[in-house]
Amino acid sequence: MVQNKITPAAPPVAPGRLIAPDYMTAHHADGTEALKSAVIPPRLKVVQPTSREPFCTLFSQGDIVVVPMMQRVSEYDKQEKRVALYFATVFFWHEWCCWNPLAAAGQLKSVRDRSLDPKSSVAIKARDEERRNAEICPEVPEKDGKKQYLSYVEHLNFMIVPFNAGSVETQFAGLPICLSFARGEWIKGSNMSGLIMVRRAPIYGCQFQATVRRRTNNKGTWFGIDVDNPDPTIVDPWVGKDSFDAMQKLYTEFKTAHAEKTLQVDYEDVEEEIKPGNSKEF
Repeated sequence: MVQNKITPAAPPVAPGRLIAPDYMTAHHADGTEALKSAVIPPRLKVVQPTSREPFCTLFSQGDIVVVPMMQRVSEYDKQEKRVALYFATVFFWHEWCCWNPLAAAGQLKSVRDRSLDPKSSVAIKARDEERRNAEICPEVPEKDGKKQYLSYVEHLNFMIVPFNAGSVETQFAGLPICLSFARGEWIKGSNMSGLIMVRRAPIYGCQFQATVRRRTNNKGTWFGIDVDNPDPTIVDPWVGKDSFDAMQKLYTEFKTAHAEKTLQVDYEDVEEEIKPGNSKEF
């Protein structure tokens, strides 16, 4: 039996959580003025074989966790068929970062430099296959006879709003969260962009489903998120009319923050590269 069959509207994206009650509207700015100088949204993280403390002890590989809250959203499905998350999209932006090598952990911040400007030197190097991994990190000595290099990386960032549907439930329904794709997952972010583009509708009117799947290449095994159009017998691909205005408001807020360069993702716990994991753990 299909649960929560949508006819004809999609499940609401928790509109009550997106809009303050009427009795608060006269005081909506109280205590929030300074926050506008730095918008650091929560971010979805997939726990990897390379994940360090506290992720490797608190969670299992392939789990989706919201940071910095350190709360699990979905446990990894070994059959890789169960939908991990249903969500609506809100806003998209590029960011280009220069990453220090893993050997610099504890000595330097993971992200050395970052830019929202596609014409910046960081962005130009990230798009150049010959230059993105060609600079030696001056602060880190050779390790095991190998020089340590900086990495210039393009991040595809999506602000999304999870919601409950079918058998998928999350305590983060209605909360804007960043879903970011980079390096080996960049192509998956590009595919998600394509899914949105072919809708020929506002980005804040689209709904999708996410599934965690295992990837393997010559560097090892890791986990990534595949985004697909939802099963229409469970979730409508469109945001419901009762939630559309709230989603549009969120879009405007994030678009403004991006234009003012106050929207910034915290990538500090993101692993810099994929390393072989222990196959018995999968």
